[in-house]
Amino acid sequence: MPNTPTADIETLLERGVQEKVYPGAVWAVGGPSGVQVAGAVGVLDPAEPAGVMQVDTVFDIASLTKIIAVWSGIGVLWEAGRVSLDDRLDAHLADTVGYPLG
Repeated sequence: MPNTPTADIETLLERGVQEKVYPGAVWAVGGPSGVQVAGAVGVLDPAEPAGVMQVDTVFDIASLTKIIAVWSGIGVLWEAGRVSLDDRLDAHLADTVGYPLG
């Protein structure tokens, strides 16, 4: 793989495919002007290896919306200095005091 600014992303995602963590992945990097660079690794279904991932592969993101929303919010709070990534949950949500992840 050539030494490009995205080589680390491609290598990491390809390793996940090789280690059977997931069959494939699509990634993109962008900004206010849109997608700057994108790529895809692996296949849609390991049982059908001819169906390779494409940069325009569509995914059902229903279960990802919570992750995207929560971590986007955490990012905003972190940039504002209101949370640390090492904070315990109960430092911000009193209802979690006494629970294992609190």
